[in-house]
Amino acid sequence: MRIFSHLISWICIPMLMPIYALLIVFYIPAENGVVFSNSLYFFSPPFKSFVLTVFILLGVIAPSVSFLYLRAIKAISSLQMEDKNERLMPLCIMLLYCLILYFSFFYVKNMNIHLPKYIQALAFSGAVVSAVFIFVNYKMKISLHAGGAGIFTGYLIAYLMEQIRFEFWIVILAFMISGIIMSSRLYLNKHTHVEIYSGWIIALFITFSITYYYP
Repeated sequence: MRIFSHLISWICIPMLMPIYALLIVFYIPAENGVVFSNSLYFFSPPFKSFVLTVFILLGVIAPSVSFLYLRAIKAISSLQMEDKNERLMPLCIMLLYCLILYFSFFYVKNMNIHLPKYIQALAFSGAVVSAVFIFVNYKMKISLHAGGAGIFTGYLIAYLMEQIRFEFWIVILAFMISGIIMSSRLYLNKHTHVEIYSGWIIALFITFSITYYYP
């Protein structure tokens, strides 16, 4: 069970959860009744590859390199960042990259490329969640893994609520994955129940609200 929990913790690191969410909305059929806010499933393969590449570069690779640098200069003791006081700088870095990711899509829109709100909304959600976690982290070591799971679940629920046809099992899957991630972190004694559930609820609420109501 310990090996499984460690494996889940690495497979479901917070930076990867938005990528998993995009893969689901890109490649699992769904249909939106609004023409100019169509389902992401129907967009072209080059468009999907472009969006995924940008998210991976700015949302995964760039932060990972930054964290490795922080580890090299001993600004953090480990990539797990188990000390609450070590999380401020990584969270600020994540906030910065999410903002760069968000504003980079304005450049895409200026090229007269139709960009569904769901793309920018996900990047903006990451920025807001990171900003909120920075302040909450002063009070408690809020679970970043649970936050990633909350972003994943909140985004999928908001997206699917605006589809007229979708696979309902995706919602069940999102809750199951969230449960597995949170259970793994609890089993490894990385967080208290409050830190886990707070991280998930805050991230889910923020991501759902931004994605659903994004103009």
